[in-house]
Amino acid sequence: MSRLFLLASVLTLASARCLPTHPPTSPNTIEFPPIPADCPSTAVGCIPRFPTVPGRANVTWPACCVPDQGLMVLAQNWTTPGGYCSNPNLTCSDDTLRALPKNEWTLHGLWPDYCDGTYNTSPLGCDPPRRDVEAEKTVEAYAPEDLKAEMRRVWMSADGNYNWIWSHEWNKHGTCMSTINPTCFPTQKPAQDRLAYFAASLALRKRFDLFKIFSAHDIIPSETTTYSFSQFQAALKAEIGFEGALQCTKNNGTAYLREVWVYVRALPGIEFKNNEPVAPFSSCPKNGTIIYQPQKY
Repeated sequence: MSRLFLLASVLTLASARCLPTHPPTSPNTIEFPPIPADCPSTAVGCIPRFPTVPGRANVTWPACCVPDQGLMVLAQNWTTPGGYCSNPNLTCSDDTLRALPKNEWTLHGLWPDYCDGTYNTSPLGCDPPRRDVEAEKTVEAYAPEDLKAEMRRVWMSADGNYNWIWSHEWNKHGTCMSTINPTCFPTQKPAQDRLAYFAASLALRKRFDLFKIFSAHDIIPSETTTYSFSQFQAALKAEIGFEGALQCTKNNGTAYLREVWVYVRALPGIEFKNNEPVAPFSSCPKNGTIIYQPQKY
């Protein structure tokens, strides 16, 4: 039996096989799949179903129970002129910098991981027939108003291109989340899988409010005060129980913080538990200083 929730109260998931035709009105609810009957509450992503049974140690949970790529990496951006915007491959528009939410990190994406630090690297994702190269139109046509507004507020590319970032994150990463595969749902509606992925990503971003986490440990954006790698990691560990991965951009020899990754394990019902990093990569210097630059506007 499916459950319906208002997005304002719960952010979770659903799915559909065909690409949308973009009707003029959007639903105000999102349908969520039931937890499969063969999915116990004790199931955890990346942990085998029968870890102590001889000959069955590699048997995994059903794909609709917990994702077969059961480790998830939530990536958030801190977009500033000296950091993220100094990447020569990016163009940060002034309009984007003005539109950034004040004292908040923005969302990059939610990335399923094979539990060992590796992940799908193909831009076609894990299920090419479900690719959507017009994700902005999909969101405009089908998303509840609060989901649309929050995506535009906190999930943008450096040049302000919503369609590129939403399409890219869904195609490369969202299609790898097995629990929102169409076979997991008793009913199918247009674009439910994409909306589900976007909603789950936003819910985790809200849970891991990096600005508040760092501020609670006196790590405040500054042009003059610098911080260490260990200070950022200590703040993360104190607030969420585990360290993360820190990404920096080197600009004239100075390291600017631009992105932070935190890790979660998937649970049944599109829930997640905080997790330690698995084979993490950090580009910030472990020794030396890091600039956490203030936002331009």
